[in-house]
Amino acid sequence: MRRSLVALIVLLAVGSCVLAFGETLAELKKKADAGDADAQVQLGNKLAIGGEVPRNLPEAVKLYRKAAVQGNIEAETRLGMMCEGGLGTARNPKEAMSWF
Repeated sequence: MRRSLVALIVLLAVGSCVLAFGETLAELKKKADAGDADAQVQLGNKLAIGGEVPRNLPEAVKLYRKAAVQGNIEAETRLGMMCEGGLGTARNPKEAMSWF
């Protein structure tokens, strides 16, 4: 689990570097609510890390799942890591493998 958490933090840090500059949190949430998979991943990242918004791993998992079912590869990977490590959801190695 510790390795999963470390790997997730590294992925989130790297992913945060490619967020759209100048996009407000409200705009990002609006896009995510409208079904934009990239916005769902970006908002999920913010919720998983915390800081700009309060940390909320279960909500991050929900957003990653919404984006993953749309075929977003980044979301699939992050959802798999969350399931593998039991972060924001029950630990489920079988489900994790289905997303990797």
